[in-house]
Amino acid sequence: MSATAAPDAPTAQQHFSAELGWITDEELRGQVSGFIDGHAPDYFWTRPASKSGRFHPDVSRGNGGLIRHTKLVARAAREVARAYYPLTPNSNNDVIPFYNDTLISAALMHDMFKDGDPTVPGTTYKMHGKHVMDRIGRELFEGRSDAVTNEWRYIMFMVATHMGRWTEQHPFRPSSLTDPDLRRACEMFTVADYTASWQWDQWYAAMAVAS
Repeated sequence: MSATAAPDAPTAQQHFSAELGWITDEELRGQVSGFIDGHAPDYFWTRPASKSGRFHPDVSRGNGGLIRHTKLVARAAREVARAYYPLTPNSNNDVIPFYNDTLISAALMHDMFKDGDPTVPGTTYKMHGKHVMDRIGRELFEGRSDAVTNEWRYIMFMVATHMGRWTEQHPFRPSSLTDPDLRRACEMFTVADYTASWQWDQWYAAMAVAS
């Protein structure tokens, strides 16, 4: 069972209202919001996206940087869905809801346990996506893999594999997945997260100086 949050605790709706609104499936939207509220550790709301400062743009650094990074990834995931999953071959903006919703849902949860799951000793940054996947399985589906819906299957694998080639355990890299559609979706999510993590501002500043 999830713990009851303190009345003044940060909430997903407070920080991710717009991004949650991009999820078209109302039930899924509520599940994602509820999972974040029930299980996000305190550090999730205040941690910088990169503690070392060697990665991520300036906006994702400092207090609350991980939240700002999460919002950037959600926007990138939404745009990836628009670019790669049109509802029809001639769609300009309409997106297949399944991919829109799973990509954005994964974005909002992918770094929840970036410093490890506080409820599981020994969990660390190196497999933080897998720790989120495991917690979703326990909390939402009581550890029953046969109860996992297809939407949540995609979300869980997107989250678990989002570090791509830098994922420590090879079975949880997108390239290791045998289902071609799932693999492509996970690759698309990895691209969204990776792109949102680039140091765009520093690169642009360097270009301006060079010119």
